Formats: sequence, structure tokens, C-alpha cells
Amino acid sequence: MLIKLIMLSALGYLGVANSSVIENARYAFDKIRGEKITAIEMQTIRRIIVYYHTEHERLPEPAAFTKFLEENTRELAGKDIRKNGVDIWGTPYDLKVEEKGFIISSAGADREWDTDDDIRLTQAIEGVRGAEESLEKKERRKAVGRSNKRRPVRKVLGKEWKRGAFGFD
Repeated sequence: MLIKLIMLSALGYLGVANSSVIENARYAFDKIRGEKITAIEMQTIRRIIVYYHTEHERLPEPAAFTKFLEENTRELAGKDIRKNGVDIWGTPYDLKVEEKGFIISSAGADREWDTDDDIRLTQAIEGVRGAEESLEKKERRKAVGRSNKRRPVRKVLGKEWKRGAFGFD
């Protein structure tokens, strides 16, 4: 009985003495887990943007990117666990349109932009057009008689998604 009591006391002491080590390990695990979840979500967002670009020949407006994500994404199970358009730490995703592609960014675990833990996903696309349609494109559209009306974006993860619509089964 005395041996059990001594062993329990020793374990209790080790647990208290190593609580900061345990807390640091827990923080590191949560950060890595969050980074992996965010990277997976960013891959899904990338696919949504590529589909949008395929249908509309332009990218979503960076200024309204959070709203775009809220309207065009759902959780896989159909249940919203947290607000769409934000990373696991609650910071809105950012979209930057470049000349030949786009960059999706997350502020990372510290929730501050332009730090070492920011997560970025870059996608190159041929013929990228930003949110604003060029004057040349508008003139060409008028010349061939195309309408300015666009089909609504399919909700890639929602009920409106039709399998095989883009050649995937």
C-alpha cells in the first residue's frame, strides 16, 4: 500500500512539473492539426474557384471573397460547423488575383497577416481575368451577340451539384 502511495505521489509530481511541456505539446499538436485542416479546405476552395472560372471566364471579386465562399460552399456532411469562408481559427480567407493565376491565403494560427505561419495556396490558370471584365472582352461579347447574363455557380459541395457536370464521375 505504501509503495502504491509513493508511486502515485511521484506521478503527481511529474505531472505538475511537466505541465508546461504537456501544454506546449498540446499547442503544437493543435497548430499542426489546424494547418492540415486549413490546407484541405483551401484545396476545396481552389477547386470551387477553378470551376467558377471555367463557367464565367473570370475569377470572383477579391473584395467580396468571403461572401462568395459563404454562398458557394457547404460542409461535406451538410451541417455548418462554423461559418463558411473562414479558416479554422476564425479568420476570413483572402483571395489575391494575379496576372496568370490566384493565391488563396489564411492568416494562420496567430490570426495575423504577413507572418511566418500564414498558409498560401497558389494556382496558375491560363487566360485569367480578374473580377472586372476588360473593355476588349465586353466589345467582343457584343460583337458575337453573347449575353452578359451568367449562369449561377453550382454549389460544388451543395445539393445543386450534379455529378459528372464537369466530366467527373
